[in-house]
Amino acid sequence: MFRYVSVYLLKMTLFVTVTMRARLYPRLHFYLLNADRPVCQVFACVVREGKKVRVSTRIDVRPGSWDTKRERLKPSARNATLINSRLDEIEAKYKERCIEWQRRGFVPSLEVLDETLRQIIGVAPSKGEMIDGLYRFIEVRRGEISESTVKTWTSLAALLERFQRHKGCTLTYSMFDETVLRDFIEYMLQVERYVNSQIQKVIKRLRTFLRFAKHYGYGESPALHVPVKVPTVERINRAYLRLDELEAFRTAPLTGAYAVARDLFVLQCYTGLRWSDLQRIEPSMYDSADQSLVLVTQKNRRAIRIPLLSPAKEILDRYQWKLPQYSNAYQNRLVKEALQLCGIATEHVQRVEMRGTQRIEEVVPKYELISTHSAKRTFVSLLVAGGVTLETICQLTGNTRATIGAYIHKDNVEARRELERIFSLQPTAHDNPVPLLVSPLEDKP
Repeated sequence: MFRYVSVYLLKMTLFVTVTMRARLYPRLHFYLLNADRPVCQVFACVVREGKKVRVSTRIDVRPGSWDTKRERLKPSARNATLINSRLDEIEAKYKERCIEWQRRGFVPSLEVLDETLRQIIGVAPSKGEMIDGLYRFIEVRRGEISESTVKTWTSLAALLERFQRHKGCTLTYSMFDETVLRDFIEYMLQVERYVNSQIQKVIKRLRTFLRFAKHYGYGESPALHVPVKVPTVERINRAYLRLDELEAFRTAPLTGAYAVARDLFVLQCYTGLRWSDLQRIEPSMYDSADQSLVLVTQKNRRAIRIPLLSPAKEILDRYQWKLPQYSNAYQNRLVKEALQLCGIATEHVQRVEMRGTQRIEEVVPKYELISTHSAKRTFVSLLVAGGVTLETICQLTGNTRATIGAYIHKDNVEARRELERIFSLQPTAHDNPVPLLVSPLEDKP
């Protein structure tokens, strides 16, 4: 009897020991994240006490080639031997660490397990659950979005990193609630000195990412559905060039980088292209049959056909259809400085911004408000002033009637002339008619 009891106790002791070791030193698993995609990454994962630590191995595989039971690629898959050897190596190194911890009697925390996996795989240390998830989001969408959009998302990740250091804690999905969200807004206002329009864009991008994180099981943030209202002002900071200003800028005697920036800006004014689309122009987009530029816009994926006027065609031919690749910020700075040098757009206008609940008003020269976006506003505003229908303008720009209004601007002289026309009054002597954009700049027959 005593013998049977001893054997039973020995078995129970072994069972408890193995169970405790499994809890303290969990087994390493490999699985696919986003297995519904054509290609997805293999993740290394350990689970302890219901909490999961996972790190990307940076190995891309096709879900149909993955053996879920063996947690390896199927032998028939491409590069199966190489990839499976890499996974075996990761697992062997992890087991060596576990054996060393057992010998020392050390029980690793979840943070230590995460750091260990990253060291074994060779990836950068974790920057926090949310920020790591955001970088993963950027990698997943990298093939679907432009490089400029990638930079925008990377800037958001950098902003969250700075906020994390400022707050002195690691951002997680569960703790990013309404209080933390409002702390983040206050940080952007007081430390980063963002204006409200910038904050609105950041919050919009942040919520796009949080929806992605919830959908793919990264984590759910309580701040996802928190209503945030940032005070804004009417968009009166719109600036565009009048036709006489555009012509003076086009023919101004500039050299060097200023001349290049001027050419790119004028080309935008004659085509209505966004900066992202202008940077993609290539000879294959030119239809010589009707002398048009044919392309699909990058932002809203709409096919457009723009007749190339002679000034635009001259600029493209001058650069042999290989336009200089300037950054948006650099182009904006050069255009402002070039306008100032030429004495164009120097009249003073009002600029209004909101920083929190504070309304900031100042009077600045108009050239300070000119940017690459002003070129499209110039194109649309001059066409509207010349009587071109909104349907035609939408067809040329790829915008809809709901969004084209942001590019239409009329000054007081134009508004006065239209009122006098409607009420059958004669225009005053100082009111000069605003011609259609193409009229004075086209070559006469």
